[in-house]
Amino acid sequence: MTLLFQRDVGGLQILLPGSPDGSTPATWLDAPVVDDTVLVNIGDAFDFWTGGKFKSTQHRVSLPRNAVEAGPRYSIAYFL
Repeated sequence: MTLLFQRDVGGLQILLPGSPDGSTPATWLDAPVVDDTVLVNIGDAFDFWTGGKFKSTQHRVSLPRNAVEAGPRYSIAYFL
């Protein structure tokens, strides 16, 4: 599980799956930035433990596309 404490700098994207027949490709969607909120990303283990009730999300952090996104980003990783 990942907790992302948001501020005014975005960059997180999630992968929206395409159609099973391949007619619609998978696309990356910018996660909205909501000040003073915590975005929760469920990992593969949580997906497995809940039998798929809570889905794991493929995600990435995009490169800055403008001056606002080019501000500092801080990460603190803790693994248990």
